[in-house]
Amino acid sequence: MTLRLLSANFGLSARGHNGGCSERVGLRLSKEIAWAGFEMRAPEDWEVSRHGISPRRGSLVLVDRRRQRFELTWQHCEKKPDLGYSSEDLRARFRREGAGSDELPRLKSVPGWLGFWRRIDPLTVLAYALRWQRESGRVFQATIVARDDEDVDNGRFVAEILGACLDKLGEGKAIHWKAFGIDCVSPPGWELDSTRMHAMDVKMQFRNPDNRPGVECAVHRMGMAGTWFNGDAESFVRSREPKNDFRFDTIDYNGHRAVTAVARTQNRLFHRITGKRRIRRELIWQCERANSLFRVTTVCKPGDDLLPQDLAAQCAHDRAGEQPMPRGPKGADTASE
Repeated sequence: MTLRLLSANFGLSARGHNGGCSERVGLRLSKEIAWAGFEMRAPEDWEVSRHGISPRRGSLVLVDRRRQRFELTWQHCEKKPDLGYSSEDLRARFRREGAGSDELPRLKSVPGWLGFWRRIDPLTVLAYALRWQRESGRVFQATIVARDDEDVDNGRFVAEILGACLDKLGEGKAIHWKAFGIDCVSPPGWELDSTRMHAMDVKMQFRNPDNRPGVECAVHRMGMAGTWFNGDAESFVRSREPKNDFRFDTIDYNGHRAVTAVARTQNRLFHRITGKRRIRRELIWQCERANSLFRVTTVCKPGDDLLPQDLAAQCAHDRAGEQPMPRGPKGADTASE
């Protein structure tokens, strides 16, 4: 794994960037984020700025209102790396890049993490940390910017941020995704294939590499629903998929009134013979608290038992720990097959 010096990316200079705040403030990690097989907690005002989609190699960047605050990069390794050597090499490179004779103290009280921190100016600290996770075979590098009003001297800020980063990736396990107002899981074997991130319009699309083209599932959050959605989910689905003949039903899903839709796609004889016939399933509900319309779609081969409910999708405003409604009888959902 190639380690990088990231201080330039964080917009650091010789001046403080705490907005004039000198009074120490308490740290509250109230925002839950789950991405690519790891989960973490962050301050409420931190937002995801950039993200990778592969659990094998990628990064996640968080920013606050002023600048970049956190970057986590990960990479799969065939064998355990020498983190001690990597950390010392990174410290040496830091000195060569202009750190001078700073001590670069090592991190303390952060179980599982190895690294150091450096005071950039009287108000700002930059911390680097490395971790190897045997279960997933991934090595992580975290880079954190901390302000002096966040108790950096005793390492509390860095320790709490790193202590809240948990690697949950494992072979044959579903992967939890929670960001951009969406909370869902990708079933075992399914990978995040693409993301579309626009203002008030977020879509995460998944695929299974073992399946043929056209087999996919997606979670879509459309914001500002109160200004354009009239409450008729059936008409909405028909307008988006006019070539499909849907059968609709209404269910209770996580306390929301939701509409399910099932239709056969590519139903011509040629597609049946060549195995290209697909079953399209939709789950639609409106979350008034989030002012968003959520749409979960699965497109599978006939006989595949993947329902939109299997993605366990919910909006960020749903109560913590609340589980999606159980799947209905398979016969009821596949009646149009």
